Amino acid sequence: MSRSKTSPHPLDQVWLVVVPQLDFTEPQFHFGERVQWAGENDQRVWQRQTGCIIGMTFIRSHGWEYHIQPDLDPVASNPSAPATLITLPVHDLTRLEAATSIQSYLQPPSAWLPTAHAAQVLGLSAEQLRKLRRKGLFKVGTHCRDMTIPGSGLPRWQWEVERCQQALAVPPAKRWIR
Repeated sequence: MSRSKTSPHPLDQVWLVVVPQLDFTEPQFHFGERVQWAGENDQRVWQRQTGCIIGMTFIRSHGWEYHIQPDLDPVASNPSAPATLITLPVHDLTRLEAATSIQSYLQPPSAWLPTAHAAQVLGLSAEQLRKLRRKGLFKVGTHCRDMTIPGSGLPRWQWEVERCQQALAVPPAKRWIR
């Protein structure tokens, strides 16, 4: 498919997102969003940097990694030189709010997160989450819910992270656990 050379409109970019089924989590950032992170520059000085997300990869053991085109550095030795593509994990990035952000068009993020994502946010392992549910610290209906499809045999738990954080804030000696 091609456009006429006289057309003032370039071809639209198309993105293909492949969704693995196991341990998949929704991406926290989207194509075209501006983000910031802290890192070393060429002179090994730590500074805050900004850029635009131009790609992303889901890695089962790590979650999402984002490919970022850094903004040009006006004080760099050669500001016209193309910036190097940066790849960073989700926990190193912060969204820069912008009027053009796709996030404003999306539904608000769910308070209920799948086990792997909730464990990452809470700083626990998935097995620790399940163990705390079995021991009674996390209560079904309040802290977690079972989203298993009847007959599938695969448990699918979701967790309300804020409530889990509140339960974990209670000192261990004062926690009621079976």
